Amino acid sequence: MSWQAYVDEHLMCDIDGQHLTAAAIVGQDGSVWARSDSFPQ
Repeated sequence: MSWQAYVDEHLMCDIDGQHLTAAAIVGQDGSVWARSDSFPQ
């Protein structure tokens, strides 16, 4: 599974009617590995 798939399928999914508005996986160096479309740039 890619990091983008993890963001899309696990972090941005509905759980008991709740959901995140934005999500990203960011490396220690600040590089973005994956992000939702709504994550600010």
